[in-house]
Amino acid sequence: MNRFLSLFDTLNCIIFGNGVTDFLSYFIIDIEVYMELAGDIVKKKFIMMILLSSLLTPVFALDEAIYSKEMLNEELLKIDNQYTFSNHDQIKENLLSIINEKIDDSIEKDITCSLDYCNLVLKYKNISSDEKRIEIHYYDSKEEDTTSEENIEIEKKSSITYQSHVQDIGWQNVVGDGDLSGTEHQSKRLEAIKIFLTGNIDGSIEYSSHVQDIGWQNYVGNGILSGTEHQSKRLEAIKIRLVGDVSNYYDIYYRVHIEDFGWLGWTKNGEAAGSQGLGKRLESIQIKLVEKNDTSISTDEKSFVIKNTTIQYQVHGQDYGTQEEVLEGNIAGTTGKSKRVEAFQIHFNTSLNGNIIYNSFVEGKGWEEEDIEDHSFSGTMGQAKAIQLIRISLTDEIAEEYDIYYRVHSANYGWLGWAKNGEIAGVNHYSIEAIQIKLFFKKDSNKNQLPTKNHYIEKVSYKPVYYNQKDARWNRVYYGKYPFGSTGCAPTSMAMAFQGILGRTILPTDVANYLYSQTNEFNKRTQGSSGQAIVKAAEYYGVKRTAIESKEELIEALKDGKIVFAAMGNGRFGKKKYNHAIIFYGYNSKKNTTNVMDPLQVKNNTATSIDLIWREQSTDPDDYSGGSNFHSLERY
Repeated sequence: MNRFLSLFDTLNCIIFGNGVTDFLSYFIIDIEVYMELAGDIVKKKFIMMILLSSLLTPVFALDEAIYSKEMLNEELLKIDNQYTFSNHDQIKENLLSIINEKIDDSIEKDITCSLDYCNLVLKYKNISSDEKRIEIHYYDSKEEDTTSEENIEIEKKSSITYQSHVQDIGWQNVVGDGDLSGTEHQSKRLEAIKIFLTGNIDGSIEYSSHVQDIGWQNYVGNGILSGTEHQSKRLEAIKIRLVGDVSNYYDIYYRVHIEDFGWLGWTKNGEAAGSQGLGKRLESIQIKLVEKNDTSISTDEKSFVIKNTTIQYQVHGQDYGTQEEVLEGNIAGTTGKSKRVEAFQIHFNTSLNGNIIYNSFVEGKGWEEEDIEDHSFSGTMGQAKAIQLIRISLTDEIAEEYDIYYRVHSANYGWLGWAKNGEIAGVNHYSIEAIQIKLFFKKDSNKNQLPTKNHYIEKVSYKPVYYNQKDARWNRVYYGKYPFGSTGCAPTSMAMAFQGILGRTILPTDVANYLYSQTNEFNKRTQGSSGQAIVKAAEYYGVKRTAIESKEELIEALKDGKIVFAAMGNGRFGKKKYNHAIIFYGYNSKKNTTNVMDPLQVKNNTATSIDLIWREQSTDPDDYSGGSNFHSLERY
């Protein structure tokens, strides 16, 4: 009675005209794999079926008139007797010799060969002009051949091969099931791929690539190029799927090695592998064809990385109010206009668990008592209070996946370095004028290109801005009976100091307008300013003022980075007829000097001896009415 046969008993060979040498090489490789799984007698039977199939391949078919059944059987027995399990090359050589002598295209009949231990039946099928099939069936020698089209059981089998086009290399060799295609540790992009499915099961393979500047391409079929050539565009992700009957027998598994992330996890059957929205190149790929219900490959690890979290943010600022939201990486606020940011908010879009939290250090108030969460303003509105420092952080799953980077443009300092994940950004006592925020995956190396030094400047040496009281914009502006150019040394010195401390534009006429219109300390009781002018102006502008009573206190104030306002008498700065106001900042301990800013005589703007300044201070009691001729100035 006929019995249906196992993998080692039945072989279905489909030949597509690749030539006998390629055909034999392919099956000799398969033999080496199967030999590890079978006993000696099964090995010999299986080898004989392979050899017989090779002899009768329709591309090089034997002429039955020349090569009879008996002759065929005799030759096969010779090969069988010569065969040893370690001599594959000799088998192949013998077969090629026989085939090259006895080939013809005319045979199209079934042949039965009787060996000492088995019967082999070859069923020849002309499937189409491009596809011919030989089915080989094995029976014990005592059994009769009852083979028919209805009771033949053919093993269903398919295999996968693929090749990649690599940057600077071009097309690599075709590799087999599960092998690596591409490169590792060379930073070379995959640019295109071809995938081939072969076997005797109806169906095909389809694949789609996500390409730089293009996005997802349409699916292509078996062996067709996906990606690009000669365009230097990286593959960023891929999807592979089986279609037709083959999908009932196999699952297609694949994983990719991508820039910065390395090997991602395995995925299967049309799911995306790689990344999207990150600009990361594929560097290598592995593909495996796995029988249905085989769970040996785990798909638990992440196989596809997509930036599914985005941020938008906006600021409320001096004079311009609330700006429109900007996308990640763009500037919110202004630069080069000396406009303070007074409030900001961040809008976070994500599918992950967690939140974004942020806080502001507000001028004259300090840090907010509680952190602010997504889509709420931090800071103040309508109070003319600048934000001086910020910090931003992520929580929960978002914090596990991403790093948040941010930097600020501070008055008098410009752009600082990038802070991250809750670090402080800004300069103590200086207004923030603009903000930038960026979001990076933990493994994204692009963040390493961002300069992170000096994102926070804690100890401040104030930098005053120079104005001259005889500037054409205000030289001939009168306050009472007197022109500003002749009497405006004190308001000009205060404006230079206040702007350096507060980080926003304060003109000499701004100070003069306040003193003249709201106090009696400028060009009212006397020509010029009284000693009380600095006291009232500092209070009005929110600048901390401290009277200095000794040379030692003066030096300590300068060492701490404070600006000093001084009323000077006769000497380098003042004259017998009038006293003069100046400011100075910084201290050189080796030379015992400080940097002077004289609002009238530019030639005096140089390093000057502390001893000379202290010696030439004003002796006018009215200048001393503020408690001293010297006042240190700083932020609260």
